[in-house]
Amino acid sequence: FIFNKWEYKPTLEIGYRRENFDFGDWQAPVQKAEPKIYYALIGLTKDFDLLSTYLFIGVTHINYNASLIEVHPYLYHGRHIGIEEDLFTIKIGGYKLWKAWKFQTGPEIGLEIFPKAPEISRCRNVKFLPVFPSVGWRIQY
Repeated sequence: FIFNKWEYKPTLEIGYRRENFDFGDWQAPVQKAEPKIYYALIGLTKDFDLLSTYLFIGVTHINYNASLIEVHPYLYHGRHIGIEEDLFTIKIGGYKLWKAWKFQTGPEIGLEIFPKAPEISRCRNVKFLPVFPSVGWRIQY
């Protein structure tokens, strides 16, 4: 949501996404992370002739939904274990929008930056990069 027609517009972005990572091998055929990611970001957007750019800060909540079962020796570590964390988030990016009925829509490119990289530390350690590039399609009201 963009709240006004100022040069630097106060902006709120909320979102949800799911991801699926499978690290299974012969020793641990079930070795997955299926994160559910929720985020709320606030910041400023500036419109230019060719595109609009933004800078946001906020919080990302990640539930990793980790699963791990080893076969030799057989060890059941659990399925969809709710390992969760909240991370400070910075997001920069740009987009181009066209009017479509009551909405605006168009391509977007962004970069999410986490000063503390997302990670799972249990019997296996999984560490994500602290920078997530993204390309997508934006729908804005």
